[in-house]
Formats: sequence, structure tokens, C-alpha cells
Amino acid sequence: MLFDSAQIVFDTETTGLKGGRVVEIGAVVVDCDGKLVSEFEILVRQPRELLYSPQSAKAFDIHKICREEILESGLTEEEAGIAFANWIAIAKKQHGVTCIRAFNNKFDIEKIRRYPLDPFTREPLEVGDCIMLSSMPSMIATGTAVWTNRDWVQDQCNHLGLPEDHPKRYKWPSAMEATAHFEALGHHIPDEVEHRALPDARREAAIAIAIQRELQGGNTPADFRALIRDEDLPWVMFTIGDVLGQCQNLGAKRFDELAKSNTDFKWGSEYSSENPSEWVIAYENLTDDKWLEKYGEARLKILEIISRFISGIEYTYCSLRICPSCGEISKDENGGLVTNGGVIVSEYRGDMDGGSQREGCNSCDYLVGEFDY
Repeated sequence: MLFDSAQIVFDTETTGLKGGRVVEIGAVVVDCDGKLVSEFEILVRQPRELLYSPQSAKAFDIHKICREEILESGLTEEEAGIAFANWIAIAKKQHGVTCIRAFNNKFDIEKIRRYPLDPFTREPLEVGDCIMLSSMPSMIATGTAVWTNRDWVQDQCNHLGLPEDHPKRYKWPSAMEATAHFEALGHHIPDEVEHRALPDARREAAIAIAIQRELQGGNTPADFRALIRDEDLPWVMFTIGDVLGQCQNLGAKRFDELAKSNTDFKWGSEYSSENPSEWVIAYENLTDDKWLEKYGEARLKILEIISRFISGIEYTYCSLRICPSCGEISKDENGGLVTNGGVIVSEYRGDMDGGSQREGCNSCDYLVGEFDY
């Protein structure tokens, strides 16, 4: 047996890294013997304006998914979340699946957790070890891994007194780099079309199997592998990526109001007079290094605190579909939540042969998206 229980490996394709939305999900079930026993694939519809926007152009150049096919065949985010959750439920029942993982957990998990796509609110499932990070000990041990050229990372490691072979000092490997590494060790990794969700999920599952075989073969020390955890390797893109999604869901004004209501930020920060939403929004036009140079690690740590604080509140707002422009929530005399002001609704006009959909506030002019079909 390779694994203690069956697991799901999945991948997403999106409209972009920074604040992008999911357009495709692919997933496989890997059983205890390392066999792929089930597959899932779905397109997720997004507004036409987003699909054809300049910000999305680079992503579509990479994965080459047909935008019109997404509009014609894709499910809404809510429908896709339900379909994915139903498949997960079947995988748990039929194959004993206990966890879900991706090559890059922080990116892909964050993307599918967004309301209304989030399958985990419908079918809870533990998140397993990140495949990308789990591949690093084997790559470091064989000299395949590359030191990161980010000076601030090495300075932080020096300050912490970490040895030169500590995983924190190394660049996170791409799926292609991990594939080349494990193929060189004699493992079979499927050679399929890249940057489509299901083929990538198959390849990433094969990488997970190779990692486990290396571990069982004694080629990767177990205690060394234990050093690899998502939270051990701070990365600007994913920290701010999480917060960027919250800021977009809640709106900058409400995001700042909630951030400034946090006790740790309100009373313990020299930056409490600033608006954290501005730090987050600025990241859309800056590289990691440029963002750090401008805002510093102190603000990054504040965003981590804010993100954890806002997480539950964001879910409440999103699950009730509160308008980020004019809506509010409060508690009634019995402690129940009451919505005040606008809520997000979907309005359809026309029929299946032609029409339009508008998603926005029922009380003000706030618009989530609008497209023809």
C-alpha cells in the first residue's frame, strides 16, 4: 500500500494568478495502491467581459481553453461547486477518500474556496499535504532543487539560523521541474497536454505516487519531509492572493472597516491609520519583490492576521450574498443574522436561444457581472 487511504488530486485553470477566477476543474481519485479509479472534469462559466478582458489574456494564451466553449458549456460557479461536491461525496463513499490535495495547495485550494464555487461547504474534506512542497526534500537530497534568488528569503533564513539545506532556502519547483526530477529517478509520469485541468491532475497524482515511493524506499528521510508544510514557506503571492479574494468579495470599503475593527491591528500597529485594501489592490500591478520593497514584511504579517480574522466574516457575507456596496448584516433580538440593504441576485432575460444574465445588487447599481448567451 502506497497511501493509508484514497485521496483526491485536483487542478484548476483560471483567468489569471492575481484575483483570477476558475474556468476549469479536473480531479482524479488515487486509491491506496496508487491507481487512478475515478475522474472529474468540468468547465466553469464566467462573465464574457472577464474572459475577454486584457487581464485574462495571458492565462488563455497558456491553457488555450476556448472562451466561447466556456460560455456555452460551462456551469455557473454555484452549479460547478455542487457538481464537484457531489463527485467528492461519491468518491468518499465508494473509494474511502479522506483528503484532497493539489500540486500547489495554496493556489488551487484558495481558488475553489471562493463563494459560490466552494465545494467544501457542501461536502467537508480534509486538505492533504501540498504535492509541490512534498517534492522538495527528494529534490534537495539529489541536488535538483535550486536556491531562491530572493535576498529577503535568505536573510530571513540566516536570521533564524537555518542550515543551508533547509527547504525554506529553495525555490518552489514547477510541475515540469518535479516531473523531470522524478522521471530521472525512474518513475513514470504521464506525458499529456499541459495546462488543462484533468491531464495536469493525472500528472500531479503520478508525482504524488513517486514522492511516496521515494519515501518508502528510504531515499527521502521522513524527518526531512516533515519540514515541508504550507505555513513554513511564506510566499507573498499566496498570502496576498488569499486577502485579495476577501477584498474583492467584500469590497474595499467594508474590507477596511473589518480590518480596522481587529484588535491586533487597531491597537498594536503603527499602520492602523492606513487602508489595508490599498496594500492588497496595489499588488495587482507589482511583482513580489517590488511589493515587498514598497510595503515591507511588517504589512505582509498584518495581512496574514487580517485574513484569518476576516475569513469567517467573509463567509457569512458571501453565503448571505450581501452587497459589498450598500448591504449590511446585524443580529436580531434572538441573535439571528438579519440582512439590511442590498443583496446580490441574478436576473435572466430572454430564453435559451438568446438573452442575457445580470448579477448584481437588488438595491443599488453594484454589478458583479453581465453577459449575453
